Amino acid sequence: MNYKKKTAFFLLFTTLFLSLFLFFSCAYGLNEFLYRGTGVDERSKKIKDETLSSAVASSFTFIVVTDVHFGSDKNRLDENFWARLKELNVPGQPPAFVIVLGDIAEHGEKDEFKQYAAFVKKIKTFGVSEVYGVVGNHDLYNSGWKHWRTYVYPKSSYYRFKTNRFSWYFIDTGNGTLGEPQLKNLVKEMEKDTNPKFVFSHYPLYGGRIPYFVLSDPKERAVLIDTFTRNNVKMMFSGHFHRGRPVYNYGNFSEAVLRSFIDYGSWVEVRLNENDLSFSLTERN
Repeated sequence: MNYKKKTAFFLLFTTLFLSLFLFFSCAYGLNEFLYRGTGVDERSKKIKDETLSSAVASSFTFIVVTDVHFGSDKNRLDENFWARLKELNVPGQPPAFVIVLGDIAEHGEKDEFKQYAAFVKKIKTFGVSEVYGVVGNHDLYNSGWKHWRTYVYPKSSYYRFKTNRFSWYFIDTGNGTLGEPQLKNLVKEMEKDTNPKFVFSHYPLYGGRIPYFVLSDPKERAVLIDTFTRNNVKMMFSGHFHRGRPVYNYGNFSEAVLRSFIDYGSWVEVRLNENDLSFSLTERN
């Protein structure tokens, strides 16, 4: 390639890159496209203990969805979800609660979170007692954190609750990392807690060897795998990677990377028996 062709190619590439950068950065908040002032170290330092809004039986079902992306220009695929909730809304069968693994909003805008609030309100008409949220990277665009903590229950991004025998940990990975304060606190809290555990996160530990789809710090991932292995974690549920991944077994625990609701209309129903600590996952769409 001669000098003129190289120069033309460089200019074309630069123009395309800058055009794409400006397009996406304007949509998702130019001043926060590469940096967000409200980081995980400020949001999530110490775990918050929550109490279930209603008691659960020793055996029950809960639902996990991820990446609902209100405000996206994609066609919504909600109808099968409503039909399934209607099927389950009979005495003794409604899911105890629903968990949403982040990327609730597409651009972090207030109106998108208001659409999510309407989504939650409709879920509760089918006998579901509560909808618990996890913060995702899209939720933080355009200073979306202030809206997330207004519209997403329980308005905390790092928390846990307990059922009969299980502990449920919800971690803040919205910035692609837990950050040092949260990570240290999580290790300490898990080491004191002998219960079997579920963990819920937006970013996966394993995203099919694609760096963008996993927590960014390999040392952090190693600490989490070690902590989960030693402290009776049974399953980690994560999103972010819209295509999802088959359940990955780390030995003492497994990870389910769920397919996105916005692209596939997909969710997972988990049947948990706390008498014998058994559980099963069924993907639906």
